[in-house]
Amino acid sequence: AMGDAEATVMLFMKLLEGDKEDVVRQMLKMGSRESYLPNHLQVSDVEGLPQEPGVYYFHDAKDKVIYVGKARNLPLEEYNFVKAHSSFPTKVTLPSLAHASVLYSPGVSDKVYPDRAVYLHEVLELTAQLVQECIDAGCTYIQMDSPRYTHLVSEQGQDNFRRMGLDPAKWLSEMIAAENELVDRFPNVTWGLHLCRGNGPRGAYAVSGGYDPIAEQLFGDLRHDRFLLEYDTDRAGSFAPLRFIPPGRIAVLGLVSSKVPDVETPEYLKRRIGEAARHLPLEQLAISPQCGFSSNP
Repeated sequence: AMGDAEATVMLFMKLLEGDKEDVVRQMLKMGSRESYLPNHLQVSDVEGLPQEPGVYYFHDAKDKVIYVGKARNLPLEEYNFVKAHSSFPTKVTLPSLAHASVLYSPGVSDKVYPDRAVYLHEVLELTAQLVQECIDAGCTYIQMDSPRYTHLVSEQGQDNFRRMGLDPAKWLSEMIAAENELVDRFPNVTWGLHLCRGNGPRGAYAVSGGYDPIAEQLFGDLRHDRFLLEYDTDRAGSFAPLRFIPPGRIAVLGLVSSKVPDVETPEYLKRRIGEAARHLPLEQLAISPQCGFSSNP
């Protein structure tokens, strides 16, 4: 991901170098908001709107309200849609706090949030609001998706954190504490945490390595009920880290691959489950497809 970002920056800089008539710069100054506004509205007309989630209004030249908008809870909309079209139990998936934490960019984000801690607090409060609305609609299973934790399983991934000015060990402890605070606010739902190493077209991935470097602290300290774990490639490592999952928690093994066209045989899946059961009792194991169906061709 860092390599992609660096390549994008280099290409963009070359584009600016050839922008002799400042066409690109003028488009950037316009911003996306102006492109989608009606002809009689200018960017200055919406500059004063609240930046936090809530209700916003558009008025015409005579101050008549012509549009009312509201920030959307997309997971709630997805949940309501599935619930209306299926009788099966339905879960909601959200980006984890750990995933959101690395989006804080010094020099940009600190124009709004003085530091990463303040930003993370706002993320926690917003996520709690989204979760509460989903629970109010009847949802009893919340899954947090967190591919960021697995960046710590490799030296390359840890170096990426250091380049962002983050100490990997300190970040891991802080994120576990934040995730637990969210879980503790809603004790009457089932909490899941999904971990993977990235899934992209033609087998692209972010990092490679087993869960071993983070398993004891992550599985032992997080208070989630279920850990949904990538296990459909060799780069996910062995099942040995499952021994750190506490009694009463479930390890959901992502053994049914989304990355290859071959269909796993029942014999293969039974063998893999048997291997996992050497490290965690069978009653604490489950099986599922691995993530990536939306990102693989």
